Amino acid sequence: MTLWAQIFLGVIAVATLTMAVIQVGILIAAARAGLHVKRLIDRLEQELQPTFGHLNAIGRDASKVVAVTTAQVERVDRIVTEHVDRLDHIVAEQVGRADRIVTGQVERADRLFTELAGTAEHTVATVHASILAPIREGKALMSGVRAAFDFMREARRRPRTRMRSEDEDALFI
Repeated sequence: MTLWAQIFLGVIAVATLTMAVIQVGILIAAARAGLHVKRLIDRLEQELQPTFGHLNAIGRDASKVVAVTTAQVERVDRIVTEHVDRLDHIVAEQVGRADRIVTGQVERADRLFTELAGTAEHTVATVHASILAPIREGKALMSGVRAAFDFMREARRRPRTRMRSEDEDALFI
């Protein structure tokens, strides 16, 4: 082996040794960083564990509240449905009753107006007859009085002519 070969071989050996030392240093630094991260994580877990415990307790409480609220909402829904059904039944019953009452009242009013119209017609006919009969009788009486006056007027004018005619009738024989 030549000198140059030995020098190059020595340089290669030194470079390999340097690389090995650097790699070991990196491994040691990585191991220290890993321990540091592990301690940091442990410390973080210790500090956050009460917080997570509180969050779990809050979650359990919220779950209980949601369950109770759901039960109450279901109960209220059931009660409201029952009341709405009862109210619907009552309203339907009252509307039917009101319909029957109104129908009866309308029929009664119709009978009343029909009866009133008949009574009014009868009253008008009675009044008409009561007024016209005396008027006719009065007219007949007036015609009689007029005829009597006419007769008396004629009798005043004719008494002489009648006497003459009676005298003439007696002479006629």
